[in-house]
Amino acid sequence: MMASTGFGDFARLPYDIREQIWFDIAYPRRKSDKLRSLDEYLGIIRASRSLHEEIEFALFGGCVLELELSPLMLFTFSRENAPGGRFRGLGYAVFMQTTMHYVLDTYSRHGLGEFPFHILERVEIRILIPRPGDIITKFTLWSLIPEIVGLLKGAQFLRQLVFSIQEDQKHDQGNASDDLDYRFFLRAFCQLRKIATSIEVWPRDAAFTNAIDWESLVWVFGANLKLERESEQSAAINGQPASDNELQRQLARDWYRICLEAGHPNRNPGDALDTFTCIFHLIFPLWSCRKPSGQFEFEERFDWILDNCPEIIWDLDQWVSLLTKVRHVLEYKYCVTPELAWDTTLPELCEAIADATVKYWKLSQKPNAGSSTRSMMYQPS
Repeated sequence: MMASTGFGDFARLPYDIREQIWFDIAYPRRKSDKLRSLDEYLGIIRASRSLHEEIEFALFGGCVLELELSPLMLFTFSRENAPGGRFRGLGYAVFMQTTMHYVLDTYSRHGLGEFPFHILERVEIRILIPRPGDIITKFTLWSLIPEIVGLLKGAQFLRQLVFSIQEDQKHDQGNASDDLDYRFFLRAFCQLRKIATSIEVWPRDAAFTNAIDWESLVWVFGANLKLERESEQSAAINGQPASDNELQRQLARDWYRICLEAGHPNRNPGDALDTFTCIFHLIFPLWSCRKPSGQFEFEERFDWILDNCPEIIWDLDQWVSLLTKVRHVLEYKYCVTPELAWDTTLPELCEAIADATVKYWKLSQKPNAGSSTRSMMYQPS
C-alpha cells in the first residue's frame, strides 16, 4: 500500500475500499460495459502525488505485462493471484488490444513521468519463431525488436523478464542452411540484460526445450539468466557472458545476415519479383531511416562495420552483392515510378550505397582485410 496522505477525508477509507474504487473506475463491472481508455481515468492520477502512486500501485502492482512480438505489437496486462480487491485469485485482463506506445504516450501527455515498469510482477515477451525459409516474417519481426527494447529501456529496472518462445510447427525444408533461429531473435534483446534482474527463457513445448542451446543464451544474457532445471545448468556449465563489444559485433553480423537473406530470397533465378518486393518493402524502409546524426541507418551501421569489423562482410558477402542488388532495385524503382520523382530519399540512399561499396573495396585491398572475427562471437561447439 502506498502513502495515502494529501487527499482529504478520502484517506480515511480503508485501503481495500479505495482499491475497489480504482478498479470500478478503471475496469467494466459487466461484460456489456465498454472498457474505458487510459485517457478517461489517468487524469485522476494527477490529483496529487500520493494519489498518483496509490492508483498506480492498485492498477499495476503485481501485474504481468505480456507483449506479443507481432506487426501490431499488442499487449495485455493481467493480474495473477491479485492480493486484494474483487479479483483475488483470478487472472484478469486489465488492458488489451492497444499498443504499449499508446500507454507511454498517454503517461507523457498527462505529465505523469515514466511508466512504473518496476512494480510489475514480470514482463513476458511471446515470440513465435517463423519456420525456416520464411525470411519475410523473420525480417518483419526482427525489425520490430528495437522498438520493444526502446520502450523497455526506459524502465528503472525489470523485476523479471521472460521470453516465451515457440517454433512454428508448419516447418518446411526451406533453406537448409538457415541459422536465423531463436538465438537470432533473443540476441536482439541483449541490451535488456542491464535492467532486468532476472531473465528466463520458457520454451512452450517439451521437444523445443531439449533443443535449446543454453550455453549460447548465457553468452547473451550473462549471470542474469536464471536456469531452473539441472539439465539447463549442466548444458550451460561452460557458458561465459559476452562483453558489450562482442555483442555489438554479433548484432552487426546479424543485421547484415538478415538483410542478405532478404535480398536473396531462396537465391533462385525465378524469384526476381520476390527479391524486388523484399528489397523495396523490407530493406528500403529500414535502411532509409534517418538517424540523429543525419545519416541513413544503412550508412551508420555499414560505417560502423567497416571501422570495427569489416571481416563480417568479407565472411558473409565477399563481393558485396547485397549492396549492388539493393542499389539497382532502388534505382529501377525510382525511374519507373512517377510519384517518386519528387522524393530525394531514394537517389540519396543509392548514392550512399555506392559510396559504401567504394569504401569497402578500398579497405579490402589492405593487408589482413579478410581476417576473421569469429572468435569475437558466440560459436556453438
